[in-house]
Amino acid sequence: MYLAHVRAETFRIFGPAPQRQGGDDEALRIDFGPGISVLVENDS
Repeated sequence: MYLAHVRAETFRIFGPAPQRQGGDDEALRIDFGPGISVLVENDS
């Protein structure tokens, strides 16, 4: 089993997902492929 994607809404600079069809999607979505993926938190 692996992590397929990460999604963030209304966090810091990322806005909400669209509430209706055709709306602006300001959320963050990161899709991961097979292999090695690394997430690093930078809290500076």
